[in-house]
This record gives sequence, structure tokens and C-alpha cells, in this order.
Amino acid sequence: MIFLNEGKPSIFIHIPKTGGNTIQKTLFDKNLSLDEMIVNEHQDGIDRFEIRGKYTQQKHMLLRDYYKNKELHNCLIFTCVRKPLNRLVSLYFSPHRYEKKDPSTKKFVFPKTIEFDIDKFKNLVNRTPSCLQMLSFPPLNGFIPINLKIIRTENLNKDCEKIMKINLNQSRNISSFSKEAKIARENPTVKSIIENSHHQNDQLFFYGY
Repeated sequence: MIFLNEGKPSIFIHIPKTGGNTIQKTLFDKNLSLDEMIVNEHQDGIDRFEIRGKYTQQKHMLLRDYYKNKELHNCLIFTCVRKPLNRLVSLYFSPHRYEKKDPSTKKFVFPKTIEFDIDKFKNLVNRTPSCLQMLSFPPLNGFIPINLKIIRTENLNKDCEKIMKINLNQSRNISSFSKEAKIARENPTVKSIIENSHHQNDQLFFYGY
């Protein structure tokens, strides 16, 4: 997303399952976005929406794709990161991954239950880009721009106020599967899968352990 930060065009990189929807919706509500919100038939425009603009091709845009435009190289860059265990389990239980269109009503419906499958989780972990991959040049073992401002999901409201100078609107995007997610996070096999994946670099780089 391209938005105004203290009156200057800036870039926000929305890494999935880090609180980015809450941040972007706040920027829209405060008329700070220079992009347009796109709402498709299965989205509500609150917790689920897309974004398009002059430079923005999709909501989860990679930083290196923005940097194909030289006029953006001097922009401040903001992003939000999250501990990989919490982020990836949250992604697994994200209802949008399981939504289906009801053939009779033609409406999109979400599941009432989601079964945790360790093999499916491992595949998800392996194919999902890490925070570092979404932010670096090139995507593997590259560098991170010095004008990158980092917010952490674990301290979302205070970090946004301190670093982005915005007060977040309250998020409605609360998981219906918090109990299932808690059980998964406590599973030693789940922890081992993440610790032995490319996502462990996020833990070391952004959290130091």
C-alpha cells in the first residue's frame, strides 16, 4: 500500500497474518491511503478486501516489486512482523482459506470447524514466504533497506502509535478457532516444523532468539 505518513508518500508492506488488515483499514478510514480499496463478492470491506493503485498490484505486495519503480526508492517503508509460530498457525486456521460458494444460495460460506492436519500444515509452512523473503532483495539471503520501519504484532497498537503516528481502529478480525490454534501452537511437532524451516530466520532476525 502507498499511503501518507506525516504528509509524505510511504510504503506499507502487508505480510499476511500480522495485523496488516487492521492497519490498512485504519489508513483508509483516516483518508491516508493513496490506493483504492477493492471489495469482491466474497469480501466484506472490513476484514477482507483487496487493494489496487498506481504502484500497488495486490494487497500483499513484495517490497522488491515496489522497488521496480525508482521514484519510490526514497520512501519510508513500514511493515508489521510476527513470531513465526503464531503467524503460521494463524494462517492455517484463517477461514478465508476454506471458504466455499454455496451452490444453492450462491453465497460464500465459512466452515464451522477446521481439522488440523500436520502434513497440510507442513506444506503450508514450506510454501509460505517468510517475513524476510517479502522484505529483502533478492528474496533469499538479500539485504533489507535501512529505511524500513518495523512494527510487531505483539505490540501492535503501541508500535503503530509510536512508529506510524496513527491510532488504530479496533479490529473485528478475531479468529473463531482460537482454541484449536492454541492446541496447535503447543504441539512439539508443529514447533519443530517451524524451527527447521526458512521461517526460523524471522524468529532470529526480528526477535533475537
